[in-house]
Amino acid sequence: MICGRFSLSRPSPNNVLELLPPVLHLRPAADRDWLETILRRMVAEAALQRPGQVAVLSRMTEVLFVEVLRSWIKSLGPGEGRVARRNCGSAHRQGASN
Repeated sequence: MICGRFSLSRPSPNNVLELLPPVLHLRPAADRDWLETILRRMVAEAALQRPGQVAVLSRMTEVLFVEVLRSWIKSLGPGEGRVARRNCGSAHRQGASN
């Protein structure tokens, strides 16, 4: 089991995190090889103290979060997926313009 928390340093009133359920649970799927790959890379990066380690782990965490969102959206029903994609895109555009 892998647990994590994602937060924004400067949350906006219409941020994408507010659109998500409290817990995103990934179920087994054939296309989850990305998960093992990124987790192994994160463990390897965390094991050694190297310059830029914090920045690398931070970006890898962001990539992991995006991949989890993609998987969650893909798992939604036909109407739910369209609404989630539209809302997530809308919140991202609003956040980018602030």
